[in-house]
Amino acid sequence: EGCGDGTECNSRALVRGVCPKGWYLPAMSVWASLVNSLGGRYEAGEALKSASGWDDRNGTDEYSFSVLPVGVKRYDGLYVSEGKSASFWTSSQIDEEYASSVDFSSNYRYVYDDLQHKYYGYSVRCISLPRE
Repeated sequence: EGCGDGTECNSRALVRGVCPKGWYLPAMSVWASLVNSLGGRYEAGEALKSASGWDDRNGTDEYSFSVLPVGVKRYDGLYVSEGKSASFWTSSQIDEEYASSVDFSSNYRYVYDDLQHKYYGYSVRCISLPRE
């Protein structure tokens, strides 16, 4: 809360931003922990992808995470790669123009991290805050 829209956040703070109250946008380190706990980028990529909808290589959706191949909105306003990819923003900002993303592709079995310009329209995956 209080982050985003031109306001820089403490890197250790949970970033709510686009997420509803009680939820937060995970940092790259949270995604990395998830991927590592599922056996690394090769095993996790396939296990987290939905079991249908991908053009070339469906996942197993082993954990009901159901990453869908929704594609991405490009900087020029066009929507591309539906059926081929899914990219998620993280709260890990590199600078004013770039942030970290987590990407899935129908061409690959694995999940990978990337740095992208913020003008892309990527998906977000919000995580619920732990209950006290």
